[in-house]
Amino acid sequence: AEGPRFEDADIPPVLVLPDTLLLAVDADLLHLDPTTGHVLARTRYPASIHAIAPVPDDPRSATLTLEGGLTTPHPLDGRTVHQWAWEPSFRSVSVSRSEAQRQVATMTSAGLGARDRAALLDSATATDPTNVLLHIERAAAWAEAGDDSRAAQARTDATGHPDLPWFDLLLASAALRGTGHDDLADTALANAREAMAAHHVDTSRFVGIMPLPILTSALREPLERAVATRDTAELERLLGWLANLFPHVEGANEVFTAVADFCRDAGDHDCAERFGHRADRAATHGFGSLERDTRRADLALLAMLALGPAAALAALLLGLRSGRRRRAENTTGRAAWTPALRIGEAIPALLAAALLVPLFLTVAATLLLIQTWVTAPMGVGHDSLAAPNVEAWLLPLADTPERDALLTLARADAEAFRDGTAPPPRTEALPILLRDAVRAGQADALARVDRSVLLHGLSGLRAPSAPAVGILMLIALLLGHAIGRFLPGIATLLRRIVPGGSGWPAPVELLVLAAAMAAFFGFLELHQLILVITMPDPALYYGLPEGFSPPLLSGPPAWAWGLLAAVAVMHAVGLWRSKASGEERED
Repeated sequence: AEGPRFEDADIPPVLVLPDTLLLAVDADLLHLDPTTGHVLARTRYPASIHAIAPVPDDPRSATLTLEGGLTTPHPLDGRTVHQWAWEPSFRSVSVSRSEAQRQVATMTSAGLGARDRAALLDSATATDPTNVLLHIERAAAWAEAGDDSRAAQARTDATGHPDLPWFDLLLASAALRGTGHDDLADTALANAREAMAAHHVDTSRFVGIMPLPILTSALREPLERAVATRDTAELERLLGWLANLFPHVEGANEVFTAVADFCRDAGDHDCAERFGHRADRAATHGFGSLERDTRRADLALLAMLALGPAAALAALLLGLRSGRRRRAENTTGRAAWTPALRIGEAIPALLAAALLVPLFLTVAATLLLIQTWVTAPMGVGHDSLAAPNVEAWLLPLADTPERDALLTLARADAEAFRDGTAPPPRTEALPILLRDAVRAGQADALARVDRSVLLHGLSGLRAPSAPAVGILMLIALLLGHAIGRFLPGIATLLRRIVPGGSGWPAPVELLVLAAAMAAFFGFLELHQLILVITMPDPALYYGLPEGFSPPLLSGPPAWAWGLLAAVAVMHAVGLWRSKASGEERED
């Protein structure tokens, strides 16, 4: 039966064996000396451990039950855990850091001075030498107390060894690098890499950004100083190792490009070239290439916003011409209300309305793609495909070879994790496989628009969108016809006010109208609406100061000013042409 949950019980899951005591602390399984209570070993699992049970006839093994009900064996001589955290719990990501922070907070709240805190942390690390983050806190306490020798020893102890959780070693490396102890940081990093290799972990396969804000928490202040002083060497020292460890995570392309631009502006072209290469790789090999899909969707959305009003205004101008013709014919009665249309004039407006349908589908498909990625379990982004919710997320995706490859890998991973064996070999780059699996389902996903959360408001427009546009254009046409027939003064004023409304044939008129609407929405900064909503500033996740990356929105874009100038010129020329040819002449 499942044991008590840690958060719901006074005593966490524990198992007493002849030579050791197993204690579960959230996602960590500790091996304790039953006599002294000292921690002998620490194994990090990807989810909270809810129960520990003995294995009949095998005193050298135990069975763990993790959150979600998944069971897995734990040999007492250790095992490889090729899965990272399945859920975004900071305790699950690093129980050690949570323990260290809790102990320091308790000491600080008790009013203990630096030397007393350091002495207590000495005792804590003697009891639990597997927590390298306690050594980091111990080093800081001894440094504050003015004992450089003991602080140096604590930093050396913080480099750990490859039998410790690899992410704790990365945290220690980041903390040591943040205080300028690069040699020790490199030692901790080397131990982390060895631990990762032993556990079959390859962070180049990670696409989720979750590890970065945790690792850069110790680097934020020195990174901000490096940016403020334009110290590119320091910036690369602090950030380069992370860029090499996590080359394909979300936002890598944007951040590496921003760093390259920063270095180039500071005159360090070698640094700029190195980060430029990293950005290119992230853009072509990583999940970051989906940014291009988002930008295309924004372009389609801008075209929708421009063509919709442009088509309605074109219909209004078409009605004004029709009304002028009926007025010139001096028709009365029912004939006065019947539009006098010419097919050549109507085609551009109808074509603009027809273009709204494929533009809508482009926007809808990209939003569905984004939604699919946003709803992905955390394990998907960190090559931890044994998570119980990964298969449930993969199954509804379009039945494509990419999806099937991921599904096969996830099932094999889950089986290996349940059996306690090594994971299957990785033969394809996960970022590319995952990106292609999500993208391949775009066309199929359009059939699921009505079930989309992100498209809830937009999907309702799918069925009535064409009739709605048609009705709006018909109303504009009839309104324009009535004004042109019975209110010639207002008709003349409207033709002079509406961009391109005078002096141009219908196709040019529509282009001027669409350009004017595009410029208008550009000035409203709606040209990157989807990108702004779905892609917050990734530089913050890398510990860089706010505003380091160029803001997506920083006032009207240059092209909006260019379009505005072109529309103004075209409108002025149209007015001149209209006046030269006789403004009231019949078409």
